[in-house]
Amino acid sequence: MTGNKNRSVAKVLTTSTSDIYVVPAAFKAEVDSIVITNTSAGDVRMDLNWYEATTATSYALGNDVIIKANSVVQLTNALYLDKNDKITGSAAVGSVITVTVRTKEYFSERL
Repeated sequence: MTGNKNRSVAKVLTTSTSDIYVVPAAFKAEVDSIVITNTSAGDVRMDLNWYEATTATSYALGNDVIIKANSVVQLTNALYLDKNDKITGSAAVGSVITVTVRTKEYFSERL
């Protein structure tokens, strides 16, 4: 058994920055899709970031991006993450933006 696995994780954003997806220890990950859904009747601003654990640096994937009312946005360019890297986000209005991350995790270390 290789320990590789496909996963989907989702998070409803609040006004505080929070983790959406964190690469487990001993794994690397290929994020192949991020789906952002706005379920409200109004446009909502949001931030989405990639945190690189080895350098303790956050990189903006989108800052102050407007997600139109009742819409879906999908990002499909692959993002390659190492252990403990993460995708984080927040929204100007809580509980209306959902971010879903689809990833392939690859076992990279011995236990």
